[in-house]
Amino acid sequence: MVSTISEISSGSGVTLIYNKNTYYLPLKDELREYRTGEILCELFRMEPSLIKEIVMQCDFLDDKFSIKSAFAAMQDFKGFSKIFYPSPIIQQILFCEFSNVITIWMDAVTYEVKEDFVNQFNSYGTEEFRKSVFDGTGYTSPGGETMLQLMLSAYLYFVHSFEFLKKTFVEFCEIRASGRDIEDSPVISAFFDELIEMQRIDYRIVRIDGQLMPTYSCNSLVSLFIFDISNCIKDHTILVKCQNCGNYFVPAGRSDAKYCQYPLTRSSVITCRDVGAKNTRSRKEKNDVLTRAYRNTYLSLKMALRRHPDDPEYQKRLTYLQRENKNMLGMIKYGSITEEDYLKWLMKIKKGE
Repeated sequence: MVSTISEISSGSGVTLIYNKNTYYLPLKDELREYRTGEILCELFRMEPSLIKEIVMQCDFLDDKFSIKSAFAAMQDFKGFSKIFYPSPIIQQILFCEFSNVITIWMDAVTYEVKEDFVNQFNSYGTEEFRKSVFDGTGYTSPGGETMLQLMLSAYLYFVHSFEFLKKTFVEFCEIRASGRDIEDSPVISAFFDELIEMQRIDYRIVRIDGQLMPTYSCNSLVSLFIFDISNCIKDHTILVKCQNCGNYFVPAGRSDAKYCQYPLTRSSVITCRDVGAKNTRSRKEKNDVLTRAYRNTYLSLKMALRRHPDDPEYQKRLTYLQRENKNMLGMIKYGSITEEDYLKWLMKIKKGE
């Protein structure tokens, strides 16, 4: 039997201790507490578009696929994920899903069915999205000849699954909010039956501090989705749509709560509950525009640097962008410059002016 928390959390899947409406996520020497439903609420708030930025930060991307290069790239990916996604549960889900895709490619190589892999992954997402995944990388389709191509394929796979399951989660919440059961919706009910057939969940008993506890290891995103949804149904979990951000949450106190406890943005410490009924949507939309503009400039320079590794100008501009961006955003906050000034600044860096 396992006797330490670190041993429980050492697998490649997402392992949870489940006990009466509550999960405990093992994190080295501590247990992170989640109520049923909170894992999916937290997951479906994430911005999947950030994953490409994480991938492009990794080393070993130009290496041919091998067990050694895959391990090295995944260690990089794991480290950078902590910067872009502070949530431990999201970090573990990403690592799990990317590892699964690498395993699928390894099997395709072993059994000489690489073409089947490419054809299958080419069916994920829209043509426009697939193009955006590989745009500026030197690749146009999924595969695994290099770690870059394989990691981008994993990104494509994750976003395809994420968007599909998020839509299902929202439909589930809407059904529950109307007082109906999933059995009242034949389409949703049949879909859940299909997902249940795809589950990969391991169960075992562990001993922690002298107590016997049940643990469940969810070895795929679909498995974690089914696990949390089924416990929401069993535990009669209340899921509420936040009237500020529009995402679902599990009320901490009163079931008629209107605002969630999550930050307004990834870098904010202010929550929807803090601002209450004050309408901050226009400010949030402005921040989103600025964030997208920064990412666009950053990725453009990153891609240019990859295409022209011997040209120091691109690295110089990229370093300047990263160093000065926080100062520029601070100047906006205190009224020293406008949002328009900031966007012009980004454009000059992008053009090299």
